[in-house]
This record gives sequence, structure tokens and C-alpha cells, in this order.
Amino acid sequence: MRSKTMENIGQNHFLQLDEELSKLRRISSGLRLNGLLTFLATLTNLAVTAFLLSRYATAWDNALLLVVPFRLVPLLAGLLAILCVALYEYLLRQGNILFDEISDELEWNVKGSHLSEGGALTEKRPDLKVRMILRMFSRANDLPLFPGAYGPAIYVLLNLGLFFIGYLAR
Repeated sequence: MRSKTMENIGQNHFLQLDEELSKLRRISSGLRLNGLLTFLATLTNLAVTAFLLSRYATAWDNALLLVVPFRLVPLLAGLLAILCVALYEYLLRQGNILFDEISDELEWNVKGSHLSEGGALTEKRPDLKVRMILRMFSRANDLPLFPGAYGPAIYVLLNLGLFFIGYLAR
């Protein structure tokens, strides 16, 4: 009876680990998508603001006045970029928590399995799938163009700066 209980606990443990790995994989995909959206929205904001401030925009002013939403593009792109950065930061925090817990769990399992029943040391590594998911998450941690801890702040400041340049210079 005791061995069946221990076996059920082991199965539940691995099912829970698979579930957490699946969550981490979804978070990694979300981080990559938000990073790309942040980059594209910032690029759109920069391009449209540069166009509106250029000498070519003055030639197009009458036509652009008919298309009022065109002047809203930098504002909307900037807001989209800032929202994507906020969602990116949220996902990153959630992913870091999962990453730490999964890493601790795997380290505990590996350390606990070094001694076999006979007392000899054994080599046991986490599965390739697990290592790949952890590596995928660690590589998805950086935003395009501005990697590192200050990347999100740079994107927010750049988009806010483009907003002020575009709307206060007109």
C-alpha cells in the first residue's frame, strides 16, 4: 500500500512539472510576441513622427488634414508599445517565478538522485525537453534592440519622447 501511495505522489509530481513547463513555454512565446510588437509599434511611431516633422509632410498637409487618423498613428503606436512593454514586464515576472521554481525542483531531483541504492554515484540530467524550455525562456528575456534590464524603460521613454516631439513641435 505504501509503495502505491509513493508512486501516485511521484506521478502527480511529474504531471505538475509538465504543467508548469507548459506554462513557461506559453510565457516564452508571449514574451517574444510582445517584444516584436513593442519593436514594430516603436518603429511605426518613429517613422510616422519623422514623416510628420519632415518637409514632405508640409506638402501633404492638406491631404493629411482629410485623414485625421493619420496624425493619431504616432499616439496609438506609442500607446500600443507602452502597453506591450507593461504586458512584457508582467509576463517576465511570472516567467521568472516559474523558471526559478522549476530550476530548484530539477536541482533538488538531480542532487537527490546522485546516490543510487547501492551508495554509488550516478549521473542524472534533466530531460532535453526540460532544458530546451528553460533555455527558450532565458533567451526570450530580452527585448529587440535594447536588451537587458533597462530595455523596457528605454522603449517607454523613446515612445513618450516621440509623442512629445511629434505633438508639441507642431
